[in-house]
Amino acid sequence: MPAMKRRYQEADLESPSSIDPGISSDTPIKTKSRACSECKKHKIKCQVDDGQEKCRRCLRQNLPCVTNNSLQKFVEDDTQWKATAAAQASRLEAAMADVLRQLRLPNLDTYGTHQSLVTSRPVETAEATRENSREPDLDGGRIVSAPTDALYEVTRIRTLRSNRLGESAQKDDLLESDFIARSVLRPDIAESLFESFNYTMNQLLWGGVVMKHSSLESARRSSSLLSAAILTVAALHIPEKRGALEACYEEYITLVEKSTLKRRCTLDDIRGLCIGAFWLPDLSWRLSGLAVRLASEMRLHQSFQRISRGALDNYERAQLWFLLYVCDHQFSTTYGRPPSVHEDGAITGYETFLQYPTTVPGDVRLMSQVALFILHSQVFGRFGTDNDQPIAEEDFEHLRHFNIELDQWRNLWAPRCSDNQYVHAYPSKGVTLHYYFAKFQFNSLALRAINPDDAASLSTSRKESANLAISSAMSTLAFILDEPDIRNNIIGVPLFAHTMLAFSAVFLLKVTLKWNLNMTNQSFSASPSAARTAGLYINSAAVEDLVDRVIKLLQNAVSSEKHLTKHIAGGLSKMLASFRISVRVSRNAHEENGQQQSMAAPPLQNEYSATNTYVSHSGVSAASFPLAEGPLPDDFGFSFDEAWQDFPATTLDFLTSQWQDSTSF
Repeated sequence: MPAMKRRYQEADLESPSSIDPGISSDTPIKTKSRACSECKKHKIKCQVDDGQEKCRRCLRQNLPCVTNNSLQKFVEDDTQWKATAAAQASRLEAAMADVLRQLRLPNLDTYGTHQSLVTSRPVETAEATRENSREPDLDGGRIVSAPTDALYEVTRIRTLRSNRLGESAQKDDLLESDFIARSVLRPDIAESLFESFNYTMNQLLWGGVVMKHSSLESARRSSSLLSAAILTVAALHIPEKRGALEACYEEYITLVEKSTLKRRCTLDDIRGLCIGAFWLPDLSWRLSGLAVRLASEMRLHQSFQRISRGALDNYERAQLWFLLYVCDHQFSTTYGRPPSVHEDGAITGYETFLQYPTTVPGDVRLMSQVALFILHSQVFGRFGTDNDQPIAEEDFEHLRHFNIELDQWRNLWAPRCSDNQYVHAYPSKGVTLHYYFAKFQFNSLALRAINPDDAASLSTSRKESANLAISSAMSTLAFILDEPDIRNNIIGVPLFAHTMLAFSAVFLLKVTLKWNLNMTNQSFSASPSAARTAGLYINSAAVEDLVDRVIKLLQNAVSSEKHLTKHIAGGLSKMLASFRISVRVSRNAHEENGQQQSMAAPPLQNEYSATNTYVSHSGVSAASFPLAEGPLPDDFGFSFDEAWQDFPATTLDFLTSQWQDSTSF
């Protein structure tokens, strides 16, 4: 039996680590093999001469000389992996430190290796959130209150209690922790964006009622949500600010998400939500609803009654509740959905509110909108939003009364809205613009769910209202184009104006195409169109000219490419092109049929069938003319359709989806 080798300790020899201090006793000695795979396979010595890349045998036999030492490769790969993992761990540690700082949690060093997992938001049980200042008693509190107030008195759970008057959210030093302080946005860019908002959009929205701070620093100290909203909206309106828009938008979204579970909010937090709702189409409906919910929890709806009892320090709270009413009802109107805020004494007392000494000129403009949307709510409640339900004949008497009230509203409020030094005569001109919006929308209900084939049977009342809708829609577009104080501010106005502009243009194209297709060229048209038979008066050339001018106005307006008006211009351009093709196809069809102006009128027929017949005979694909295929939906009034054939650009729902797709940062 061969003798076993002794370890160097038993042989009284020095260990490798004692010979070379750089080598520890636990470190394996790694040797690098020099033999190539061919020499290994034949178990011969691999000899490489100086200056040669191949060994002697491989050179002699012209073989590839490849060193293949799997152990050495494993060692090298292991070293590379460890270096990569160390760098990645360093980056993760830096990222986690930033996350902990943003969440205001302890530093990473405080987390020990044996510490149990901790959630960033500890679960607050009822016991943990219970107030221990005093025990429940039967002597204090009101006898009659909200049921949850009684539950709070019994349990003393803080989360059940609404924000009490005078309470404010706990504030850290926001100026040192917001996204500007973190260098996400440069301070000079932030200042320029704030100035732009303060002197344009803020003045257009009731003369600065929604944002009261005179400096960016003041807004930042008050609410990070407010400052992020201001900068996001401003960046959306300025060209070549894509980087700033992306940074501000992402910050704003993050703060909105946090606000949904935030226990305490400030008035400026609510204002930040409102600003986003008025100008950001992808968030408008949700932001307005969230703002109303948080404001209700803060009991802003009771502020007007407190003012009536002499507590004038509730002025800003009552003012903000009026603003929320208008915000809620603007989007209720454009989306065709029920509003959240109703017309109780806190809303209908707007004239009394204007008598208090604390009111400002912007309050008059705000209350004019309150009065208008009270009327909107009455029409909404009377006629509903069912697109398949036409207005009954007996309802036109109510519609006439609403038209009279609308005329009175314009005559009352236009003289009361004084000029603004930044937007000039826009306050009084804006009253007229909203008058046209409402007149058009109210009377467009006359054509809801009405088929052009029934044109001959339309009543006089229905014709009267339909013609009012047509003339009001044309007046809307003409007023925007021809009135300088409206035209120059068309980019900065809130979403409601952009939506109603788009709705007016699409309504005119639809009505002209469905009811008046044969009258596009008075010199050749022979058959009595549906519009002529129905007694509707549509100037097709004027409609085409107005829509074309609106498209050019929006295309040439200076704004970010992500602004909603750019998408409106693009959608209307496609719709107008298809409209012109359909008119041309219809004209050619009539010419081929040999119709003359002096011939007797044939029975009323579906003009779309004639159009499609011409298309099929001419060998042109019907798919080339999307507006000539089938009937168009009747959806006038309070609920706008989300698609109009291949070019849907008629509703705030569609417009917001397009805007959201283009702002996927």
